[in-house]
Amino acid sequence: MGSCLTSKRKKPIGCKWVYKIKLKADGTLERYKTRLVNELMNQGFVQSKYDHSLFIKKHDGNITLAAVYVDDMIITGSDSSSISSLKQHLDRVFSIKDLGTLNYFLGIEICHSSEGITMSQHKFTKEHLEFAGVQVSRQVLTPLPFHLKLRHDEGELFHDPLTSFSDSDWGSCPDSRKAMASATSKVTWMVKLLEEIGMTDLRPVTLHCDNQSAFYIAKNPVFHERTKHIEIDCHFTRDKVLEGLIQLTYLPTTSQIVDVFTKVLPSPQFTQLLSKLGMVSPVPNLRGGIEHKPREHANLVQSALLQLAQQKL
Repeated sequence: MGSCLTSKRKKPIGCKWVYKIKLKADGTLERYKTRLVNELMNQGFVQSKYDHSLFIKKHDGNITLAAVYVDDMIITGSDSSSISSLKQHLDRVFSIKDLGTLNYFLGIEICHSSEGITMSQHKFTKEHLEFAGVQVSRQVLTPLPFHLKLRHDEGELFHDPLTSFSDSDWGSCPDSRKAMASATSKVTWMVKLLEEIGMTDLRPVTLHCDNQSAFYIAKNPVFHERTKHIEIDCHFTRDKVLEGLIQLTYLPTTSQIVDVFTKVLPSPQFTQLLSKLGMVSPVPNLRGGIEHKPREHANLVQSALLQLAQQKL
């Protein structure tokens, strides 16, 4: 870097970041809230290897967790005195605002009850339905016809012709194998994150698969000539099986719960699978949030799914 003479009428300025949040080339966060992060580090917190917004402190058999999202923070742990001490220290340094018990965060409502903690997106879903104008739509059990197939020659979506290029990546073709590898990747991350904060006895995690071909290929170490094109992700899934992280279990297609979100199902099957998700109906409480209502089907969730599906017609 060179230097140059400045005019007498010009005042040189120093270097500084224009944006408070520094981003990487791919758009992800690289540096943010440096003072807050440094302060947590000075208090003995360690940044999680699996979630950079999570900070962990272990001391005398206790654990304190601090999750930071821009200028919002969740503090929890096994020792209430450590939590209070941390909040007091941060208040002296930054003058924070303590909102008390967590009830709402990033569109998620949290309700505490004797049966545990219930998480819901009642308010978030309601706002989206109102924005789309379908909150008063008539509910139907089957909002879409079965086996609906869209044709490419009906209407013209884009005036410009589409141009595509193909490569020899045959390993990206089988959907079931890709879904299994993707689920294995997410399970691996979740297990390691939970183990990092002190939770044990998590392995093996059961991974249900309704595709027998993908199931047997992932469990069988012997490859056939016809399966060479799907070895890429099978290696990853099989390694996690041998590692003891996951165990594969065959699941009939009729019991595949995820079909609620991906397929048009008959009403009885839809209701049956929805009940297996373990959802309950949130009802408003006096604080404007939600209250846990046990042992009831998720009527609100079912209504939201039906209305959103109807909107796509």
